[in-house]
Amino acid sequence: KDESPIGFIKDNLPNVKYFDNCLSWNREGSVGFVFWHKHRFTTNDHHRPLIVKPEFEKVIDLNYMKFIIQEMLFSQGFSWSKTASKDKVEQLKIKIPVDKKGNYDLRAQQEISAKLQKIEQIKSTLYNELDKITGANIAID
Repeated sequence: KDESPIGFIKDNLPNVKYFDNCLSWNREGSVGFVFWHKHRFTTNDHHRPLIVKPEFEKVIDLNYMKFIIQEMLFSQGFSWSKTASKDKVEQLKIKIPVDKKGNYDLRAQQEISAKLQKIEQIKSTLYNELDKITGANIAID
């Protein structure tokens, strides 16, 4: 939920592939959620890494991609019974802002992701308040 690791795997184990500072998505289970792992991690078949190619690292904002890819996965109707396999995800086309010269616009991505982050914070606050309201007991004498 908050992208914190829930467990640890010993580093540098043989035959274990590790990733660092990249996105990942749940392809099974809670399908569609995208996470930005800012730490070294490993994964399994239910959780797949999304790695930006080196030539795009300086022009792609991972926070923007996290929001846009997650929105795309949810809009495609992936669920427990409709898994988001690597083959299916590879077919998705996402929109990335470009500048007047046709280059990826990093600043626009950052502005959009900041707005989307703010919306997520507001939603979270509203959900928390709604939980308080629905869980409230009022004694009427």
